[in-house]
Amino acid sequence: MACRTPPEQVLFFIPFLLLTSLLAVELRHGLVTLAWAIEAVAVFIIALRVKERSYRLAGLVLLLVCVVKIVVDDVWSLSPSERYLTFIVLGSVLLAVSYLYTRYREVLRQYL
Repeated sequence: MACRTPPEQVLFFIPFLLLTSLLAVELRHGLVTLAWAIEAVAVFIIALRVKERSYRLAGLVLLLVCVVKIVVDDVWSLSPSERYLTFIVLGSVLLAVSYLYTRYREVLRQYL
């Protein structure tokens, strides 16, 4: 018995992965994390609107990748001004996602 992927999943995840890789290739090293964080929040907000769990998890995973990338790579290789900007933006993004999760807690529990 083969597992069939719904077409809307394919039509979401292929552009999501393409955009993520495009941002990694086209942007300066210091801006990649910021762009990924903004993309993660946009995906998370879209996921809340369409009530799709896999989209929401994709946004959260990308946000987690941003946090790991900061700790592993960005802290050591960025200039001080880029480092501060990255910490401020990612901290704000994490607070925003935390707020959205708290605000829509009951709605999210229905879809788990």
